[in-house]
Amino acid sequence: MALLAFVQAGLPHIVFGQVAKGIVIIVAFWMSVPTGFGPLLILVAALIDAYKVGNALKAGRPVKKWEFFPQS
Repeated sequence: MALLAFVQAGLPHIVFGQVAKGIVIIVAFWMSVPTGFGPLLILVAALIDAYKVGNALKAGRPVKKWEFFPQS
């Protein structure tokens, strides 16, 4: 999933079923491109969140639609 996030930030969230959250991350990523530093921050935060969501789902714990950085 990390490689998928490097293709486009937000795609792992869509794969995990958090479609609206993934679309918001994609839009925020592309809107922050002119700032230069913003996309890096969004990418790192999205990678960490996708990792935590994936671990929670793998452990069998349900994750809410807009839950960020769930405890696994």
